[in-house]
Amino acid sequence: MDVATLSKLGVKHAENAVAESLRIQTGLDWTKPVTFYGIINEHCNVKCRQCEYWRLPKYKDEMTV
Repeated sequence: MDVATLSKLGVKHAENAVAESLRIQTGLDWTKPVTFYGIINEHCNVKCRQCEYWRLPKYKDEMTV
């Protein structure tokens, strides 16, 4: 990752920290997500003990291509 990308990400985190502080003090919410994580498929062939997803009665198959 280059310096420009890191600096932009740092600025976004700093802005969000200030916005979160203002939200706590005033109730106005100006916060924005800095990162987003999405699941592109729902199938997992591992059945971890701490994971409840594979135990769901309506466990969905993987998305089609």
